[in-house]
Amino acid sequence: TTAADKRIHCPTTKSVELYHNGTKKFETDKHGAIVTGIITATDEVFTSKNLLTLKGTSWADEEKVYTAYTRGAVDLGRIGVEADGAGTAGQIIFEVASSSSPVERMRINSTGKIGIGTVTPIGQFHLHKASTSVTQILECSSGAASFQVRHTNGYGTVNFWVSGTEKWRVGQTATSSDFNIWDVPNNAARFNITSAGVIQCKGETDVLNSILRGKHPFL
Repeated sequence: TTAADKRIHCPTTKSVELYHNGTKKFETDKHGAIVTGIITATDEVFTSKNLLTLKGTSWADEEKVYTAYTRGAVDLGRIGVEADGAGTAGQIIFEVASSSSPVERMRINSTGKIGIGTVTPIGQFHLHKASTSVTQILECSSGAASFQVRHTNGYGTVNFWVSGTEKWRVGQTATSSDFNIWDVPNNAARFNITSAGVIQCKGETDVLNSILRGKHPFL
């Protein structure tokens, strides 16, 4: 049809154009690439079974490409892919709106590290909040809730850092099965419970036995 409000146009370039109310809404070029909105003639959108692919040929390093979920003119959330440097690696980005344009909340980088609140996760799971206090909650509404540190031949500890400096380690700080509180700056154990149940503190080999014998300086 050639009606001004709704028409399909086939220009000499052998592309197909779809118009609504006099405005072009959709176009394919002679190569089959879709040209509309933010998609350019150098990109392609195609499907194969249940896979939707957005293929770009000129995306720059660190450039992001998104799939957006909108309400009216507002993007409520976006899932995107960012080129990870000049190579073929990429990062998956999750953005959520909060009374404004979507901002990044989580990403998975090319090595599988997950970052929440950080764009450069340095651990397998890196959680960061830039300001104010932060409380992490592990809750089970009808049963036990546990936090497990598992390893085979190494250490299993919870480490405490202050202003970028590690201060304390709590847990299994050596390959033995003892429980320790380790003073990192002074490289010394401050409290220890051995696998035999012996309590050690500040050089004492058996604090509990010393107290029971009335020979400990705490008494």
